[in-house]
Amino acid sequence: MHGMDGVYLQPDIKDDPKPTRHRADHEEKRMTENKQEMVTINGKDYALADLSDEVKAQINNIRTCEAEIGRLRALQAITETARGTYARALEAELAKIEPKISASN
Repeated sequence: MHGMDGVYLQPDIKDDPKPTRHRADHEEKRMTENKQEMVTINGKDYALADLSDEVKAQINNIRTCEAEIGRLRALQAITETARGTYARALEAELAKIEPKISASN
């Protein structure tokens, strides 16, 4: 996840809509080896248990924002698709009638 301030959080498997088997194996191995949940920030791994509550809160805030951005992008795609459908329906209906005034006048 990339923020405007350049912070990069490697998404957790649960945050990744299409996790690959390789990725899941890597995360499982990392969790098994360390016996604790890890988070990657700007390419560096941190044990979640070692982070302060403030750091955990900021990570949660970033993840929440990224999830909301994803939701809004999906909503935008849906809305743009609907708009295109409405525009085509409008054009089809307008093709059935004769305009009163030409657009070039």
